[in-house]
Parts: sequence; structure tokens; C-alpha cells
Amino acid sequence: MNNEAEISINSPNKHSFYFYNNYLIGLLTPEIIHESNNPLSIIQLSIDDINDYLHENDLMNDVLSRKILNHQNALNKIVTLFKNLKEFVKQDFETTQNYSINDLVKTCFNLIEPIFKKEEINIKLILNKENTHTITNAGIIQQVLLNTLINIRNYLNKNSGGNINIKTLIKSNNLLIRITYFGFDIIYSEYSESPETGFQISSSLLKDIGGKFNLIDYDNIITSFDIYIPLIQTEPVSSKDLYTNKPNNMTGKILFVDDEIDMLNIIKRYLTKLGFEVDTAINGKEAIKLLKTNTYRILITDLKMPGMSGEELLKSAKDQGLIDNTIILITTGGFVFDSLKIGNDDIDGYIQKPFSKDDIYKILNKVCN
Repeated sequence: MNNEAEISINSPNKHSFYFYNNYLIGLLTPEIIHESNNPLSIIQLSIDDINDYLHENDLMNDVLSRKILNHQNALNKIVTLFKNLKEFVKQDFETTQNYSINDLVKTCFNLIEPIFKKEEINIKLILNKENTHTITNAGIIQQVLLNTLINIRNYLNKNSGGNINIKTLIKSNNLLIRITYFGFDIIYSEYSESPETGFQISSSLLKDIGGKFNLIDYDNIITSFDIYIPLIQTEPVSSKDLYTNKPNNMTGKILFVDDEIDMLNIIKRYLTKLGFEVDTAINGKEAIKLLKTNTYRILITDLKMPGMSGEELLKSAKDQGLIDNTIILITTGGFVFDSLKIGNDDIDGYIQKPFSKDDIYKILNKVCN
């Protein structure tokens, strides 16, 4: 632990300790999510396997169908929570790009709604139907939004629940996220001056992207929290499905590399069924040996593996001229795109964990055609 951290944690200021504790949680969260990706992928692929087997052998019936659906629905809830948490954790406070404000609000909503619901706090979304895309920083907006919602939740919990409305509007040259609440009075002066609410920090963050954070009050009672984001007109990102063509070229040899034996076995069965000849490797060193004695059309590798990482594998294979004409696909938890030392031009696609057979099918359809 460095000296600055020691000063913060040993000081009597509980707020310093609170933020330092959250900082540590923030560091650990990506690792926890990453370690959960493989088990979640294996569960999803196993459900796909069972479903396919029962249909192919004419063994499916209503009882089994309901049981599989129940398992799939439960898994979908877990995956959705992890994906939304992942989107929040991996955001930075510097990069700006094209985002839909509605999508950013929905990501926060999906992350916290199940938790708030159990505490009898109901959240209602009222999203503007017009184009809410703008060039902005997602990390700042989601940080401020989540911080505000958690603060309101703390007040509402004192009064055993309540209701929160989140509304998106277009106002002049700004996109506005307006948060209103019902069930408890929040004192304007108490909220704005308390360091525990993070109001000053939120205001400063929004100011960095040209926005502002307003507390609307009546007789010192806050009636709404208004988050303003500059509207920089841009075209919305197309949601058109790019993978509608049926595969007609799924042949050749694939090398699949992952440090999970169960993952190797499930993926090998599926890729073989699609028509590929499949070799597997449990680590980067084993993969290099196979690359030296075989020619592969496609190499699919995980990035985070013990011994030789996927990134080290790709660099070594590239330096030795082993993958000059090979399609490169990476399976990843989604936190490492910006830190890859091997150029993105060398990579033909990403498969984000946790994934299903359908996810693999789509990316292979794209690169094979």
C-alpha cells in the first residue's frame, strides 16, 4: 500500500475511508466478473447442448421444455446483471464517443432495479422517443446517475420505500435526465452541502463535459434532480443485424485455446458439428506447438490464461510467422480492448463472454463469408 493510501485509511475522516474502500472494490470487480465469465459461458453452452440433444433425438416434452426455460430465464437474469455491471465498471472518465442517453439510463436501471425493488422502491422510466444520441462520456453520466439514485434510495429507506421516476427530455441544446421521487422530503441545503452525497463531485464531473447538475427545490425541499448533457447532434448507431446470411463456408481447421477444460470440450463438439476440424489447447505454449505443425484457418483464443496469456500467444505466433494467413478471434470479458499490445488490425473479431452457441455462430458466419 502506498503512503497516500495509508494516510487516507488511517485518518479519522470516514469519507476518505469510504471512497478508498469503494476504490478497492472498483479494482476487484473486473477480476470477479472475469472469473465468472467462463462458468457462465459453460452453463449457457450446456443448456444449448441439452436442448439440441433433446430435439435431435425427439425426446423433448412439455415438462423438460419448461425446466430448460426456467434454467435459461434464471441464467439470463444473472448474465444481464453482469453485463450491465461490466458496462459500468469498464467506463473511463476521459473518452468521448457516440452514445444514446436512453441506453445509458437503461443500463443503470437494469443494474439497480432488482435491488431497489426488493426494498419496495419502484423505478419508472419515461424515455424520450426522439433521437437521444450525443457525443459524450458514458462513465461520467452513469457515475452521476447511479450516485444520485443511491442517495435517493438511502433517504427513501428511512421512510420504508417510495417511487422514483427517471425521465429523458430534449431541452434547448441539452439532453436532460430528470429524476423525481415520492415518499420522503429531501432537504436542499442538507443534500447540497453534505460530502456524503457527492453532489459537489457530481457537479464537477458534469462540468468537465460541458454539462451541469441542478437541484430543483421548493421551500428548501428538492423536487427534482436535473442532469444536463450538451446535445451534439449525431446519427444514431444502426441496430441492423449484420449476421442474417446463412453460413456457406464453415470448413477448415480451427484451433481453440482456453484454460478451462469444460469450455474446450463443449466448444469442440459444437464447432465439429458446424463442419470444422477442431484442435484444442489448454494454454499458450501448447497452442504454439500445434501452430508449428498445423495450418489453421481460424485461431480462437482466450486472453487471460496462466503461463502464456492469449496476448503473448498472438505476439509470439505473429513473430514466428505462424498466423500470417489465419483468422484471429479473441474471447474476452470485455475489459482489455484498449490495453492490447497487439494491434487491433491483427484481430478479426471478438467474442465477449459469457457467450452462447448463437454468439459463436454469428461471428463465424461473419468471418467465414
